[in-house]
Amino acid sequence: MKKIKFNELDNNILYNSDLNRDNQLRQVTLSLDEEEGNLTDEKAKHLLRRITFGPTPTEVDLIKDRPISEVVDELLGDGLDYLPQNEDRLPPSGSLNWIDTVEEDPSKVHVTIRGTIEGKHKSRYAQFVDWWLSHMSNDIINSKNKLVSERLTFFWHTHWCIEFSYDTQGYIPPPLIYRSNQSIRKHRSGNFKKFVEEMTLDGAYLLYQSLNLSSGKNPNENYARELMELFTMGIGNYSEGDIREAARALTGWRVSAHRQDPKPFEFFDTYFSPKDHDLDSKQIMGETLPARAEEDNTMDKVREGEVKGLIDILFRRRPEPIARFICTKIYSHFVYSSPSKYDQIFINELATEMIASDFELLPVFKKLF
Repeated sequence: MKKIKFNELDNNILYNSDLNRDNQLRQVTLSLDEEEGNLTDEKAKHLLRRITFGPTPTEVDLIKDRPISEVVDELLGDGLDYLPQNEDRLPPSGSLNWIDTVEEDPSKVHVTIRGTIEGKHKSRYAQFVDWWLSHMSNDIINSKNKLVSERLTFFWHTHWCIEFSYDTQGYIPPPLIYRSNQSIRKHRSGNFKKFVEEMTLDGAYLLYQSLNLSSGKNPNENYARELMELFTMGIGNYSEGDIREAARALTGWRVSAHRQDPKPFEFFDTYFSPKDHDLDSKQIMGETLPARAEEDNTMDKVREGEVKGLIDILFRRRPEPIARFICTKIYSHFVYSSPSKYDQIFINELATEMIASDFELLPVFKKLF
């Protein structure tokens, strides 16, 4: 077998068989172990193909002949973009001059008005896509800025959103989609447990997953099911009872998305409706979220005790399945889309790192790259 080069490990390479590919991966692993140190030209290209949307010769020249770990640290940053004091790290809205504009709910107005509002939504959504694509294309490494973000943002978008547009049938206003995109960007290399909590109560997500309509009398199980099946641990690690109880714990959350909606805070903010929350105790994976007295049925206490409490139970009871599920997704996106048995060695190492760091994502990405 010919000696494999690093640039032949891209996802578009077709291997004759998994066995051949495993043998090639073993050679690469040995090569990495033997050649730790500075980035060669080929390794620099390989790294940038993984962590960006496509390297240029100038970008390769900026990182080659430098220590691998030092370059990766620069490219990934400190993982603290979610902190309020780092808000200025996020890309500005620029030409999106509608991000605070509130429209009526198209589903609740006369058909003659509905088309006008839908047209605004479609136009603004197209502008949002152009805005994000512009930031993807401008995510360029230069001598002053060696931080990349949009490839990681895009990966987490594919994890959380499934459909690029959050299902426009749900009339999710583009200002909420914009805010959700910025939230994903903030948490892309932070703590995954905190990421899950933020997405659970994200305004666009409340509409996308129908949590905005979930109540104690009629809990919606859609998000609770997808939380476990698609977003954290995968099929086989939870019961139908866990889904039902989790759905009850997540009742009562709302978002001021349209002009007719209640507005306890500002438009596009998430708020809590006490009358729509299930006050009884919930049993999830053998643990109990206790019943709640009326005086404790407040936004802060329910978020801490039941939303965060639910997520804490999932991560405490199923750390290994969650770590392996998420690290398999990470590996499949950034390395190889159909991991074989040999790839599981790498995935296991990533999962071990994730658990050891209490689900901090930055150490996982550093180890991967």
